Amino acid sequence: MTLLLCLLLNYAAMAGAALSQPRHWQRLTAHQVLSAPGCRCLRLGGVLASALSLVLALVLEGVGFGSVLWLLSLSSAATAVAFTLAWMPGLLMPLAALAGRLPAAPSGASTAISAIEIKSQIPADC
Repeated sequence: MTLLLCLLLNYAAMAGAALSQPRHWQRLTAHQVLSAPGCRCLRLGGVLASALSLVLALVLEGVGFGSVLWLLSLSSAATAVAFTLAWMPGLLMPLAALAGRLPAAPSGASTAISAIEIKSQIPADC
């Protein structure tokens, strides 16, 4: 159970870190610009999810095994996110939709993105 919780939290953390990078964000959202608050939200959410995963592993499994379990789940989650971005990036759409609903950048370069708009812009083969 601890491994599953750590994997899920670390997957969310790695997905947030990946989507906060312009290259991955623009590929997923058909070249829309991520607002600064959205980028900060994704990065902060990733850090918090990873920290929560570490705390859970250490508390539930002890320092010796918990630290090993956390590192294993962190590297597995990073690999899973890399495969997701390569083969099925549409699976990360709920996270992108959540970050896209934050206010636009001050320059007015982007607008809030709804999940329906994002879905319609992804190629059918994804």
